[in-house]
Amino acid sequence: MKKLLVLALVLVVLISGCMGGSNPSEKTQSPTMSESLTERSESTANTESGSMTETTTGTSPEGAFFDDFTDLDTARWFVGEWETNRPAYDKVRIEDGVLVIPVEETDRGPYLASRPIEVNRGDIVVIERKALVHYGNEYFQGELMVYQTNYSGITPPSEISGHWTSWFGSFLFGIHYYHYYEPQENYVPVKDGFALTGPDWRDSGNYVTTEPVWDEWFTERIVYNTENGRVTYYLNGKEVGSVRAASYSSKYVRLFIHSYGWYTGHYTKMDWIKVSVEHSGSETSVETTTSTETETPTEIQAPQGGDLFSAFTVKTVDFGGLRGVAVEVNGEPTFRNVEPWFIGKTTYEVSDLSWGYFAVGNVLYRVDGEGLKNRYADGEDVTRSYYGEAYVLPAEVKDVAMGIYANEVFFASPDGKLYLAYDYEIEDEEEGDASLWVLRYTSWVSWDIAADGVTDIASGDYSYVAWKGDKLYVFTYSSDDLYYADEKGLNPVQPRTFTLPGKITGVFRDSYGDGLIIRAGDGFYYLDTSGGYGYGQWHLYTLSENLPGEVSYNYHEDIVTLLRDGKFYWLDLGSRYDDNDELVPYIDIHGGVGVDGNVQAFSLMYNTYVFQLVVALPGELRIYNATIFWDEPELVLDQAFEVPFTAEAVYGEDYCYCHINRYDNYFYLWAGNTYYALIGPNNGRLD
Repeated sequence: MKKLLVLALVLVVLISGCMGGSNPSEKTQSPTMSESLTERSESTANTESGSMTETTTGTSPEGAFFDDFTDLDTARWFVGEWETNRPAYDKVRIEDGVLVIPVEETDRGPYLASRPIEVNRGDIVVIERKALVHYGNEYFQGELMVYQTNYSGITPPSEISGHWTSWFGSFLFGIHYYHYYEPQENYVPVKDGFALTGPDWRDSGNYVTTEPVWDEWFTERIVYNTENGRVTYYLNGKEVGSVRAASYSSKYVRLFIHSYGWYTGHYTKMDWIKVSVEHSGSETSVETTTSTETETPTEIQAPQGGDLFSAFTVKTVDFGGLRGVAVEVNGEPTFRNVEPWFIGKTTYEVSDLSWGYFAVGNVLYRVDGEGLKNRYADGEDVTRSYYGEAYVLPAEVKDVAMGIYANEVFFASPDGKLYLAYDYEIEDEEEGDASLWVLRYTSWVSWDIAADGVTDIASGDYSYVAWKGDKLYVFTYSSDDLYYADEKGLNPVQPRTFTLPGKITGVFRDSYGDGLIIRAGDGFYYLDTSGGYGYGQWHLYTLSENLPGEVSYNYHEDIVTLLRDGKFYWLDLGSRYDDNDELVPYIDIHGGVGVDGNVQAFSLMYNTYVFQLVVALPGELRIYNATIFWDEPELVLDQAFEVPFTAEAVYGEDYCYCHINRYDNYFYLWAGNTYYALIGPNNGRLD
């Protein structure tokens, strides 16, 4: 949560539609099928690096990147055609020092992709621009998107695996210019307005909006702190608000500017744009204090004697039908992300199993399974070239929750304490082409509670949740508490304590951040952390008292999957009015469908058109197509793969339209001390 002293990042967003046609019969997709680029935020292209035409290090009087469009500089910009990526320099024009990006052809408008700009973790990026946007009809959603990437080329690679936008990199955040009257609720954050969003805006409310400025010149400024992920947006000199970007872990950022919209008539004009980078090496350190713990950087207590890379080994594997990457933990980890409340935290096709988390000694590791999978598929030597993170903590880790605000780590330790570590020192460690981003925590608070598990939730304020036996503990801090923690320190707040009817075995946050679904004994309960329901904040509701079985959770859909007596049931969280006309949470129960075999682990995935259930059995992984909400629910086997292990936790996917990442089927899983990211054969569904 280190707050950098220099806050400067300015984002300028360009909008100009790329869907066009005056005749409705020319439409190639309905508004409800329109692909929001934000939802493709996790796709990434780790393509072989090419040469760059300009240096991007340091800052000049014009910053790391400046263009006033006296002409179209092809060393700064690639102009591509929507969906085809063909060069389209003739589709934009310069008029009196102003760049015009019009949409004059259905589905084939131009976009701008900037050259990659070198940015290190810890840098402050500022993007500024003077622009004008114009919508041509009721379906306009121009955007200025910011991506992270390791691809240093300015033009698309000759071969692109996955979606046509994947070569830009992985989505960090974006500015959207919406005049988009889609009837579906929550399809866009605002129907007529400007919006700054993070990649998880739809599921966690990670966005801010403001009144639009149409057909008039305006200036924009965005300040992006790559260390804590905070992005702040200014329009015409006034602060709009802040969001959280995706975690930064690459070499470059790239701007992607377009004017997506139905039909023709949309355009964007840009007078100038500037990108500045304040490198972390020029920062001045701030002395921090804490009222409860030492400020000395923590030492590594791992069995390997401090060698961070020796804690694990990266290998490639081929099991016939499945192949990919294995990360073997050397030694006995005190923590792996195998518990259902940890797996179910993120959205769409990626769960927290798309990252492998494990702890050795007092070091918590985070390995990018999705990145390893994609690099492996692109032919890179992942055994020597990979990225990971290491968090050097004040004690060993039993269970952990991370990053609902920034880089704070809330964890239960085998030493019988809870810790919230919030301030740290950063360094990078390299071994060949492999790198670890290392955070050594210097400040923390602790509580004498020997918790069984932990999680966290943001409901306006930020709550860190632990449980022990039948007791639930909720520790709440405000955004100001956390923002100024590196200057003022944190005090160990007293928790709210709740007693459940049985032993707590899982706590899941709902997808809107409104509350917690609690598994206690054979029942399910709901704690309202936001005050969104009728009986007020911190009211504890009973959802069901007698539903024994094993569970997993799909965060995006608020669905609990229950395995009882060999049959699967689905518990769908909703709301209704009770006899007192108060809004209360409740669950609908569907299913009662069995599968053959001794099920060891399972997860429900939501894809664009269908639910799927991935199931692990001894020596086997299966994907079922699941019909949940029909009168007669069923599971139909889609594919099965033999493997030389029994998975303890598994997530995978096989069938999708817009948000799948590059490959038609894949699995993330833990088996023993090994974490796997595996790719299946292309089953042809997207052909």
